[in-house]
Amino acid sequence: MRFIKVFTIITALAFSRLLPAQVDFQVSDSIGCAPMQVSFTLNTDTLTSFQWMFGEGPVSTQQTPVHTYENAGKYKVVLNYTNDSVVKFVTVHETVTAAFEYETASSPLEYRFLPLGNISTDSTSFRWEVYSDTLLGAGTRVGNMTFPFKLDASEAVYEYEFSDTAYFAIKLNVTTNWFEGSQRRHCSDSSVIVLFAPEELEPSDTISRDSVFAVANVFVPTTQDYYIIDPKDPAVVLSFQVFSRTGVLVYKSESPVIYWDGRNISGQVLGTGVYYFVLEAISGDNSGYYSSRGFIHLFR
Repeated sequence: MRFIKVFTIITALAFSRLLPAQVDFQVSDSIGCAPMQVSFTLNTDTLTSFQWMFGEGPVSTQQTPVHTYENAGKYKVVLNYTNDSVVKFVTVHETVTAAFEYETASSPLEYRFLPLGNISTDSTSFRWEVYSDTLLGAGTRVGNMTFPFKLDASEAVYEYEFSDTAYFAIKLNVTTNWFEGSQRRHCSDSSVIVLFAPEELEPSDTISRDSVFAVANVFVPTTQDYYIIDPKDPAVVLSFQVFSRTGVLVYKSESPVIYWDGRNISGQVLGTGVYYFVLEAISGDNSGYYSSRGFIHLFR
């Protein structure tokens, strides 16, 4: 009797090894914020015929496909193989774009900042911050206001009166809250606008363009080896800093001639975008001729 039981167990184990493994796949992220990039990975490499359906867009036959969901929604992901399929779901929450514009108000130094875009949730908050310098990390914050839980962007208009004529950085951070079970989560976006207040008095009106050192505002690393700033004056030593649109320092250099290859401080390639630069002369420039600030459009 015992022999029969042992034989049955051995036979069952041997037979189980002949059965194909249960096909399944892993999802890198099943819940997140738009735009959301998700990777899908099969748990086996024995399948020779299969097809991925992401709930939108084209299908894929790659072993480890990657799909980006641009819009909020709940998506049904289907892996079809032979005569069967596996189904999982990906939930993408809305990320409200933190775009805004501005206009002058009742006085030359009073401005009105207006969020742009539509909001389809009532759990979105807006936070405004004003800095007395264009460098968000180093400048002094001179104003801020938070509008919590607004359904309409027009309810989050921010009015601010500047105390002086100078460069200012205005930052808008938009946060949309949602719950994953009992845990509060959020999607957020931010943007920065640098302006010279008041709008009627631009720097070019007070300083002639011929009296300041001009630098290029477009850089294409694929066709240019370097973004070069050359004062052609051996007595001048320059300090060059590059910031992301959120005020993060991504590159810096001090040299008589600046050679920038479009990479960050760690040597990683910077993507296409608009970057803010600060150029100053450490020595050899008593008149401030080489001191300038502005934007560089980097294209790849």
